[in-house]
Amino acid sequence: MFELKMVKGSTLQGVLEAILDLVNVANVDCSSEGFSLQALDTEHVVFLSLFFPSEAFQSYRCDEDRSMGIAIADMVDFLRSSNDGDIITIKATDQNLEDITITLESPDKIKTMAIDLRLVDATSQCLKIPDWNDMESDYQAIFCMPSEEFRLNCKSLSVIDDDVVISVNEEVISFSTKGESGCVNISHVMNKTDKPEKASVILTHARGPLSLTLNWRYMKSCAKVSKLFDQVKIGLSTKRPLMVECQIVEKGYIRYFVAPLKAEEGKTETEEAEGEEGRQRKKAKKNDETGSIFSTMLELRMVKAKGSIFEDVLEAILDLVNVANVNCSSKGFSLQAVDTEQVVFLALFFPPEVFQSYRCDKHCSMGIAIADIVNFLRASKDGDIITIKVTDQNFEDITITFVSPDKTKTTAMNLRLVDDRSHRLKIPDWQDMESEYQAIFCMPSKVFMLNCKSLSVIDDDVVIKVNEKVISFFTSGERRCMNISHVLNKTDKRVTLTHARGPVSLALNLRYMKSCAKVSSTLFDQVKIGLSTTLPLMVECIIAEKGYIRYFVAPLKEEEGRQRKKAKKKRRR
Repeated sequence: MFELKMVKGSTLQGVLEAILDLVNVANVDCSSEGFSLQALDTEHVVFLSLFFPSEAFQSYRCDEDRSMGIAIADMVDFLRSSNDGDIITIKATDQNLEDITITLESPDKIKTMAIDLRLVDATSQCLKIPDWNDMESDYQAIFCMPSEEFRLNCKSLSVIDDDVVISVNEEVISFSTKGESGCVNISHVMNKTDKPEKASVILTHARGPLSLTLNWRYMKSCAKVSKLFDQVKIGLSTKRPLMVECQIVEKGYIRYFVAPLKAEEGKTETEEAEGEEGRQRKKAKKNDETGSIFSTMLELRMVKAKGSIFEDVLEAILDLVNVANVNCSSKGFSLQAVDTEQVVFLALFFPPEVFQSYRCDKHCSMGIAIADIVNFLRASKDGDIITIKVTDQNFEDITITFVSPDKTKTTAMNLRLVDDRSHRLKIPDWQDMESEYQAIFCMPSKVFMLNCKSLSVIDDDVVIKVNEKVISFFTSGERRCMNISHVLNKTDKRVTLTHARGPVSLALNLRYMKSCAKVSSTLFDQVKIGLSTTLPLMVECIIAEKGYIRYFVAPLKEEEGRQRKKAKKKRRR
């Protein structure tokens, strides 16, 4: 008889969830010492081996050794229906060799769920690999790192490509990738004075320099599992697959053995260097080594921290725009973008004082992929020094670097600039436009957000009306309507009317208004809104003293509004 008990949320359940994207069927071996599992992915690139010692469970019993094939997906689907605190029992009896029984029991024992899961043929998963103690000597390099660092590396590298090179020598461990949109390099410098618990990376041993090329899709699966553990151990060998290990309790483990890419599968150094692009990159590298004579067109520096305005603004505008035009000068950093439906024009300006340091020797204009920058910055940690740089020597790329506070880890990405001509719109300066707005008012950004949230319950179209006494937000649906009125009271300064030349109203698509509200409510205290019969609606938030983010939202035309309402009525019928 075999029986194990665990509580909902245990390590075993988490591991099964994490390996599901790689394997569906696994071979399980049970003995008095513990529970082991072996599986091979469908493409035969990754071999997975894990062992849970008996002490990893609430209770464990195995009267005699047994082997069985289980469908991981079916087991995980059933375990997902368990609640916190439930006692999970997995049982196999000598009388029934075709099924495994899984039972979920609530803490108060009022509710019990059970499933008899049919065992499957998993002989294809029964691979015999040597014991790790016999294999370890074949690995030229083994290092340990915090699992969080490993996951952040995966996140940074996945922005660019699926092929990754891991290189190890006695001084540096690096992860790098190159693709059509740029390249990423992450370097962990060995610091022998670090305490093991604080070190970014600990190199157990290295016999000469070594590098392996891998498909990072499989490494991301390893990183997914590592989320359950504090540390990850990685081994590189020219004779054996890459090994990634996490320790379970004292004696247990989960190990991934990932087959490296062969030379013809990966990108060889010769292929990398072919063509004008390869020659230019080699030339740039040579200039770095000998001292470049080219000037810095742009370099800005900031510290990663909660509430970092630059990163937070880019995150917030991501649901509207993917590509933007950036203009840099000694006065600051500006960005312009148009949403894909060409309804919203976005203009923002960051003055130099927003950054820890800012330098621009020469005015420059460039197109950037917002999504790639945001995804890369998400892999940085609080306290990291983030640098964004563009030079004359390579005006095809923008370089983004973040360095850990102790300088033991450096992550750098060269992101290819994109064609931004569609976003180069010329709009007048706000000082020249302001006089054409019949009404301008200010209100707390949280109030603006609540207005948008309330109105969206009824419909997607909203009408904003302003006169000298009242500012109102109105929407109507098939059977209901909503009106939010702000009565202007000189004693209440929360909503203030800067000026109003007669009554004015605009009809707008609320979806775009909610995007404006998303930026304003989370990052700023106040929002300024301008209405005009000849220009788009303007929504502005102030950054520092001289900076701003402005949305210009095209209003709905009268005919467009009627057509939208007719279409909605038809859908309801």
